[in-house]
Amino acid sequence: MIRKNIIISIVLLTIFFTSCKDEGIYWGKTNYYENFLFVKYKPVIMEQTLIFEFNEDAQNFLDSNVEFEVVKKNENGDIEIAQDIILYKNNEKCENNILSIHKEDKEVSIGIEFTDKARYGTHTLFLREKGISGIDRIDYQELGTGLCVIKTKKTNPLLIGFIWFLIILLGICIVWIILIKPLVYESFKVKQLIITTDRFRSLKIRACKKVVCSKKNQKQSFVNQLFTGKIVFVHDDFFTDDLIITPRDKKRVRIKMPSGFESTSNTVTIGETMTITNTLVSPNKSAIIQIN
Repeated sequence: MIRKNIIISIVLLTIFFTSCKDEGIYWGKTNYYENFLFVKYKPVIMEQTLIFEFNEDAQNFLDSNVEFEVVKKNENGDIEIAQDIILYKNNEKCENNILSIHKEDKEVSIGIEFTDKARYGTHTLFLREKGISGIDRIDYQELGTGLCVIKTKKTNPLLIGFIWFLIILLGICIVWIILIKPLVYESFKVKQLIITTDRFRSLKIRACKKVVCSKKNQKQSFVNQLFTGKIVFVHDDFFTDDLIITPRDKKRVRIKMPSGFESTSNTVTIGETMTITNTLVSPNKSAIIQIN
């Protein structure tokens, strides 16, 4: 009995292909990134088209499918099954990563997807006939140099956007704190404020934005102080309602007195004193305010 010489020619469509640093025919590239918040990595299937041309003997006498497996060279140069890819035929996963080609297949879309275990960098893969498929020779004219697929590590696009948002926000905060805040929130130019009730208090107020005298024990948050300026609080039962002291100019401060407080003026100049009377307390008590 005469043995039939069945030949399959496998041709790779290379219209848009380029060489891959002599690693093989460029097949595709995956930009892999870690999941971040609601933006998850979507696996990329790198697809190209192979044309399978069966000769007349194959068309007439080849009954079974021709099967191919994907192999690669390991670090020792030995050929092994590629375990870090998923193989697709016409958008369908190949069972056990085996590409099964029927003699009626002409143009076949072959897809390669990296698994999470695949290392970053260039991978050179080969299609190798699996077992004995009933053919005598396969013409690897275009595939002999291997298929070059690349996996690169990128930063999650949402993370990139988030980082840029933080950079811009930080820049705005710096501009606000250094340039805009001094214009919006005026600060004291005088160095020292003295308040005398039953007790004597000497307060350093330069660069602060105001002084609040109150019977309440109040505090200012760090964020408020950073973005609006420092507030100096004076806790004393004499001030039954909040009395506010703010800058007026380089030599004066302004006093905003609540209802029930009396004074001869609403400003204090360097070297002068002001006496404030609280008519709501009995017996009447006074406070003296002076700036240096």
